[in-house]
Amino acid sequence: MLLMIVFPISYAILRHSSLYDCVRHFLFAVPLLCVTAALAARAAFVSCVSQFRRKVARRVVGGLFALVLLVGVAIQIAIMVRLHPYEYIFANQFTGGVNGAYGRYESDYWGESFKEASEKIQAFVTKEGGVPPGKIYKIAICGPWDSAMIYLPPDYERVDAKKTCNMENLHRYTMRSVKKYCSLAVFLTGTIIAFLVNDKKVIQRLVVGMNH
Repeated sequence: MLLMIVFPISYAILRHSSLYDCVRHFLFAVPLLCVTAALAARAAFVSCVSQFRRKVARRVVGGLFALVLLVGVAIQIAIMVRLHPYEYIFANQFTGGVNGAYGRYESDYWGESFKEASEKIQAFVTKEGGVPPGKIYKIAICGPWDSAMIYLPPDYERVDAKKTCNMENLHRYTMRSVKKYCSLAVFLTGTIIAFLVNDKKVIQRLVVGMNH
């Protein structure tokens, strides 16, 4: 059982395998990890209690051990409540939690937060007077656009900013490329706003020039 848990995960780490939404690649190991953790907890409990002969001492030690386990469970439940409804972005404390994982690992891979973002966008637009009759608002979406469009009304139209700016070939899986991508995005946004550039060919020439 330990071989089934340790070998696949260790192999992926050592080989630096590409893991997209990584936990799904190791779902088979999750039940085994749970069983292993339960067996380890039982063994630790028996070992601690067996150190004492008096019943009172055993009960005290057993109670303290159970309290430690309950505290651990309570902490995990509190984290899940705080993350709700995005529990699946959980990252353990070895990575510094969700804050520590931010920017280093993928979190909301499936775009679950797009529902909340869509609702906030609509609330803001409504507060500003709503979408004028006959007008279509274009919205740039970074991620699974279909997850967002489900929650947006027909007067919103998606814009694939990456293809518009000819950035589909820009690799973004190293820190250097991420910085380059972000700098390019900021530059293009500033150019469009400052000079009212709305010609696709002009923007593409700017992108090609910066990439070289």
